[in-house]
Amino acid sequence: MTDGYAPYNAISAVNHLVHLACWAHVQTHALCRERHLAMDNNSCENTFRPFVIGRKNWLFADTVGGAKASANLYSLIETSKAENIDAYQYLTEMFTVLAYANTADDYEALLPWNLQPIGQAPA
Repeated sequence: MTDGYAPYNAISAVNHLVHLACWAHVQTHALCRERHLAMDNNSCENTFRPFVIGRKNWLFADTVGGAKASANLYSLIETSKAENIDAYQYLTEMFTVLAYANTADDYEALLPWNLQPIGQAPA
């Protein structure tokens, strides 16, 4: 087969179709047995949606430095969300103590998984 579609033609072979049908059957039964699994990927798509919007906005940054700064800020916001931390509260507390950071360890302590709420002693 020299039509450039050899991989697709190979998939359409009877043996492969039977294999694919059996695999689809196994997956369907696994979903029926495991009721906690979602049959769609909406939660996964919703996780990436803000990133796609941000990516489109980064196209209009005036400078490379500005694009990097907005990407870093966006990364901090998404990381705080992943750590189940309110992004606004995290940024407020982080910017409050950022002026006092001098060393790499000081900056490391400001990451979402390390920052202690103001007035709370470290664990």
